[in-house]
Amino acid sequence: MLFMTTTYNEIKNAISRLDIHEKAVLAHAILKDLDGDGGEANVEALWIEESEKRLNAYLDGELQAVDGDEAMARLRNSLK
Repeated sequence: MLFMTTTYNEIKNAISRLDIHEKAVLAHAILKDLDGDGGEANVEALWIEESEKRLNAYLDGELQAVDGDEAMARLRNSLK
C-alpha cells in the first residue's frame, strides 16, 4: 500500500463518522473533482443513455418494472 499522510488518515476517520447521505454527497463531490471540467455533462449524458436503454428494454418486454415504494423498500433494506 502507498504511504498515506496523516491528513488522509484524518479524513478517512472523519468519513467513517458521516451518515450514508453525507457519504453519498461527498462521493459525488470527489467524483466530480476527478472528472474535471465537463465531467458533470458527461455523467448526465451517460445517465440519459442508460435511461433510454432501460426504457427500451422495458418496452420490449425484456425488463420488468418495480413499484416505486417497493424499490425504495428494497434499497433501504440493502443499506442496513
